Amino acid sequence: MWSSSEAGGSWRHVVTALDPPQLTARAAIAVDLTNQALLYADNPDAPLPPASTAKIVTALVVAGTLDLDEVVEIQPGDLVDPAVYANMGLAAGDRLTVEGLLTGLLVASAGDAANALARAAGQRLGAPTDAAAHQRFVAEMNRLARKLGMRRSWFVAPDGRDMPGQVVTARDLAIATEALFQEPVLERIVSFPTATVRVEGPNPREVTLYSTNQWLGLPGVHGVKTGTTPAAGQCLVAAVWRGDARVVTVVLGSQDRYADTQALLDWLDRHLAWVRVAPDGGFAPLDAALRERGLTLATSRTLLLTREDAATLEVRLEALPSSTGRAQWQQGTVVLLVRGQEVLSLPLYAADRFAPVS
Repeated sequence: MWSSSEAGGSWRHVVTALDPPQLTARAAIAVDLTNQALLYADNPDAPLPPASTAKIVTALVVAGTLDLDEVVEIQPGDLVDPAVYANMGLAAGDRLTVEGLLTGLLVASAGDAANALARAAGQRLGAPTDAAAHQRFVAEMNRLARKLGMRRSWFVAPDGRDMPGQVVTARDLAIATEALFQEPVLERIVSFPTATVRVEGPNPREVTLYSTNQWLGLPGVHGVKTGTTPAAGQCLVAAVWRGDARVVTVVLGSQDRYADTQALLDWLDRHLAWVRVAPDGGFAPLDAALRERGLTLATSRTLLLTREDAATLEVRLEALPSSTGRAQWQQGTVVLLVRGQEVLSLPLYAADRFAPVS
C-alpha cells in the first residue's frame, strides 16, 4: 500500500492486480471509506453527466440549510412531467416535512421533491423569489462541492437532468457519498427499499415510495443512489459492507449498472480481504485462541489486506504484567502481524468479567 495525492481526500491507494474488471461503464471507482483506501479507479476524473446521482449533493445542501421537521407547501412550479421525470405524485397545495421530501428525493428519485426542496432552501439562503431561489440553491450546491473537494463537478439543476455544463466525476461522487454518510438521517434514508411519507393539505394521504435502487434489500447493501438519462446512461452509487468496513462504488455511463457493479465487487473480493476482528468473532484463528484462554475484545476492527498479505497474517497474544497499572480487567494485548510487521494491536479482557459495549 502506498500514499497517493491523487487518491481523493485522504484515501490511500491500494496497489491491485493488473487484470482489471471488464466493465461497460465510462468511469468507475471503488473506495473503502472505513479504511480510507482507494481500491479501484478507471477514468475517475472524467466529467460526465450525473443524472440523478446529483441528488446526493442536493440532499447535502438541504440537510445543512433546513430543519427536518419544517413543512414545505408544494407550488405549481415544483411539479414535473410524470411521463418524463420520476416523482412523488405531488400536487400544488400539498404539505410535507423536509424529511418527507428528502425521502422522496433519495428513495424515489423524485423531481418534484428536488424542486420543492431547492426552492425552500434557496429562500432560506436569502433568495427573494422562487426563480432566484432555484439559482441560489444551485450556487450553494457548487459551493458545497468545492468545500468537500469535488474539484471537477459542476451543477446546473438540483435534479441532475441533462443540461449543458452539468457534470460530475466518479471520484467526486464518492467524496459526496462519504459526506452523506456523516448525516445520520440521510444515511438511513438511502438504505430504504421502500418508504411511506405522509402528505397533508387539501388531499391528505400517505404515499408509498419504492427505491429506484434494485439492490436495496440484498445482504450488505445499504445505499445509495441511481441515475439514468439519455446523456448519462445508467449510473449507480452503491454502498456495501465488507465486515464492518463500508465500501462505496460508483459507475457512470454504464450499459448495465448492476452487472458492472457486481463485476467490480467480485474483482475486489478476488484480490482483497477484509478481516474482521471483533468480540463476537470473525477471524477464526484469533477467535479460537481467545476462547481457549477465556479472553475477549472490547471493540471491533476490520482490516483491509491484499489476498497475498492476508495469507501471511499472524496472531500474537501478549500477557499484561500486573505492574503496568492498566485497567484491572485488561489481561493482555492481541497483536496482528502481516509479513512479520505489526498492523493492529488491541487490548484483551477477561471474558467472564467484561461485557463489550454494543
